[in-house]
Amino acid sequence: MNEFTAKYGDQIQGVLSGFDRLVFRGSLRKICYVFGMKGYLWANQILLKDFGAHVQQTSERVKQASLRCVLEAGRIVKYLQSSQDDKEAIARSIASEQRIIQGPVCALSCVEPCWGFDIHRNGETKELELVQRPRIRAGLGYRKQDNCFPWVADWEQAQPLMDRQLQTKWPRWAACCASN
Repeated sequence: MNEFTAKYGDQIQGVLSGFDRLVFRGSLRKICYVFGMKGYLWANQILLKDFGAHVQQTSERVKQASLRCVLEAGRIVKYLQSSQDDKEAIARSIASEQRIIQGPVCALSCVEPCWGFDIHRNGETKELELVQRPRIRAGLGYRKQDNCFPWVADWEQAQPLMDRQLQTKWPRWAACCASN
């Protein structure tokens, strides 16, 4: 890496280090809408002020559980460059190449456009509200090409996001998720 940056330093706008593939996908239809999510929160006695922490904790457990059977079977987890890639064709190709005739074939992941929930403080009612919005990554502008970022609006703001991934104690995190 140092040789590359030394050789092309005059053409490099910034450098980030960290994992480039930690994306998971899935949906639960009943909670894809504000009404359903409110019902879920009520049934589980989760206050809107605790929503963010609850969602983050639950997401981590779901991510780990969703990959468990694939990893236990010794199958690959493959990152796709585009959400438009034909996932069925890719899985069939992997099954054919590896002569897989039963059980999990692989796990495919990619950055998918999505909607999520946020907590909004209503200025008129002075109450918290659950709202559905398109997800934005930390409000930081960027352009992605393959598995790199040729442009990031603020390199100094981006690196702490990458550092958080590097500071995670992944074996401890996986063990906690597996036991929950």
